[in-house]
Amino acid sequence: MESNDKYTVKLSDLSKDTTRYEFHLDNEFFSMVKDATIEKGDLLAVVTIKKGPESFRFDFSIKGKVVVTCDRCLDDMNQAISTEDYLTVKYGTENQEESDTVVVVSTKDDTIDLAWYMYEFIALNIPMRHVHPEGQCNQEMESRLAAMTTTTVREDNDSESEQEGGEDAMDPRWEILRKLKNDDNKE
Repeated sequence: MESNDKYTVKLSDLSKDTTRYEFHLDNEFFSMVKDATIEKGDLLAVVTIKKGPESFRFDFSIKGKVVVTCDRCLDDMNQAISTEDYLTVKYGTENQEESDTVVVVSTKDDTIDLAWYMYEFIALNIPMRHVHPEGQCNQEMESRLAAMTTTTVREDNDSESEQEGGEDAMDPRWEILRKLKNDDNKE
């Protein structure tokens, strides 16, 4: 992700016990993310930072919508996002992530870029399956899908009919195995 000062917080500047930031996350925000699965959105991220004696607690409240591709009709659709997450940030000798919720920031750097964390919180709250509500999919694509499904079912039924059709419908390559099976049953 490209670094952007707009989403960077300098920890030493947090003089109050509680500091609040608001970030508007729009298409420009998502264009900063390389190889992002989300390209468009309109969200409001409210970040409340509570300064403790040895660490900072970042509480994220992100609400809005992102644009994703419908799994059924392949058109764009709006997916609502509403998430509450947190991150604990503490000082250390080098920048590192101790866990999913604990980040160490070098005393030399003294800053944390929140952009990637906000993107992750959003991406992790998109359902695995995203489809339009019933009746809102692209009707042309729905018709094509229905036609393909009907054709596939018909072909499957035809295959079953051939198998049930007796010896005439049997693939001749399997005739030898059928005879062996019948011979074993006679014994």
